Amino acid sequence: MKNINSVMLKRISYLDRQFRTRKLVKASSVAKDYEVSEKTIYRDLELLKTEYAAPIEYDFKTKSYFYSKPFKLNAFDFTINELYNLAIIRELVKSSDSNPFKTGQKSIFNKLVMSFGDDIKNQIRTVSEKVSFKFKPVRKLDDKVFKAIEKALFEERTINIDYFMLDENRNNQRTIDPYHLKNFEGNWYLIGYNHSKNKIRIMAMNRIKKVTLSNKYFDIPEEFDIKKYFKDSFANRRTSKMYNVEIVIKQEFINQILESKIHPSQKLIELANGDMSVSLKVNELLEIKNWILSKGSKIFVQSPPELIKMITKEAASILKLYH
Repeated sequence: MKNINSVMLKRISYLDRQFRTRKLVKASSVAKDYEVSEKTIYRDLELLKTEYAAPIEYDFKTKSYFYSKPFKLNAFDFTINELYNLAIIRELVKSSDSNPFKTGQKSIFNKLVMSFGDDIKNQIRTVSEKVSFKFKPVRKLDDKVFKAIEKALFEERTINIDYFMLDENRNNQRTIDPYHLKNFEGNWYLIGYNHSKNKIRIMAMNRIKKVTLSNKYFDIPEEFDIKKYFKDSFANRRTSKMYNVEIVIKQEFINQILESKIHPSQKLIELANGDMSVSLKVNELLEIKNWILSKGSKIFVQSPPELIKMITKEAASILKLYH
């Protein structure tokens, strides 16, 4: 099947509706409706006829097109390869017990099975035997809380929340403009404007205990860009301060550690002794500290002093447990 973009799909869907309601359709009339050339509509008609097997005929007397027999366009006429990819998506959906969108996604796939019968059933069966996914276990979210935040997010509506503060062991009341929902390594986070702090904050969804929708609406600032917001983060946290991090990877572990990129800003320099020097810029140190500790003695930190202090303090605490 030819690649069909959304604009083309709208036109051929419109043509199909016209055929089923008006019976006779003039290419010039549709071209005028869509402000395109008649040549474009002729191509759309040919597409309908060849790719979707629409029974289009031409009436020379009225200079119009019509369906010669009952027909309804099925725009979702998937190829076998596309059905395979849908089966892959289904396995992804099934793999997480904590997927808050699971109910709606299951409904979609049930409709697809009803529409495409054995074709998609066979693909689903094959994929489930050949491909599987396993994600880290995550905390189950309160469905009411998630749905309320989702509603506020898409309506751009201010919410009042009770947010559990781990360090203080109590709930904190906050007024938030929700900008974005982010799933990071299986856990959900809300990024939004905190009215009392006058700043954008990142909040763990599992720590939001109560949500109340207000009657106030907001506009997300044009300058807010979620990709730029996390651009300098090592993982999912950030502050307003930038840090130049310098680490050295021991020679025997270089391939193991660098088989995936550490950070987009990384710069590598091979040292005379065979070790690898890595420099990168991040705007938060806790996450890179945890990552470095997970590598044990394979990595040595050269700077900044704040990061060295954090790691030596954590290492000393670990050592005390074994004495």
